[in-house]
Amino acid sequence: MDPESPKDAAIFTCLMIVFYCVAHLGEFTVPAITQFDPQNHITRAHFHIPWTKMSPTGEDMQYPINTLKHHLHLNPAEGSAHLFTWKHLTSGLCPLLKMEVLNFCTPFDIVKTIGRWAGDSFTLYLCQHAMILAPYLNDTPALLKHFTRYTMPPVH
Repeated sequence: MDPESPKDAAIFTCLMIVFYCVAHLGEFTVPAITQFDPQNHITRAHFHIPWTKMSPTGEDMQYPINTLKHHLHLNPAEGSAHLFTWKHLTSGLCPLLKMEVLNFCTPFDIVKTIGRWAGDSFTLYLCQHAMILAPYLNDTPALLKHFTRYTMPPVH
């Protein structure tokens, strides 16, 4: 991770705040660039999560100040921008997507723990997300073998 990279700074800050708040990643990220809505997502102007699973009216958040200051310095944007907006070299300002954080080589057992997934539903959910699975499984042949045995029905 490069601390001077706008995207890496956004990802690192997002992960630090999610960990610090013991929150769900989806409460701090956007599912797709076109789905960012300041009414439904956290912005730089209001450090308030507009909604959570436990609180439909949202919650105020606390954050590690130095990490957030560094991110905001590398990625300046208006107050109405998503909190983790980052400067893309060719596309300009982009809100941080959940997929970008998940694709940042986070092992599944860590994601499962952070996301508070209790059982096998986590692996069933991931089966539907080839963009997440393919690079990770290709880099880990032993895991690919185990995952294939787990998800494929036995052949008789």
